[in-house]
Amino acid sequence: MDNQLMRALQQLLQEGKVPSVALLKGRVGKQVSMHELISAVQQAKTAPEKILAADTAPAPAASTAAKNSNAETSNSAEVLAELKAIRNELTWIRAHIEKQNESASDS
Repeated sequence: MDNQLMRALQQLLQEGKVPSVALLKGRVGKQVSMHELISAVQQAKTAPEKILAADTAPAPAASTAAKNSNAETSNSAEVLAELKAIRNELTWIRAHIEKQNESASDS
């Protein structure tokens, strides 16, 4: 899936919105095939946690990665705090989706 599509889906999910083809098309703002849009929305609806966990940043160059390795190990407390925040957000999103599913089934 295109990184721009992935980032747009992540934004929608983080905002608590249910991804749709129209919302996604509005966020992407470029020519994307209907097939790609539909496929992306289906993936977001079936596995939102995978969309949120996906890394959309470009991979660093080998020399940059070597320089960053020392900094990354010294920031383990920050990483753990970030992971905890992400886990909390995922819990909220799952509860929100379940609530919407319950509302839809009650109708």
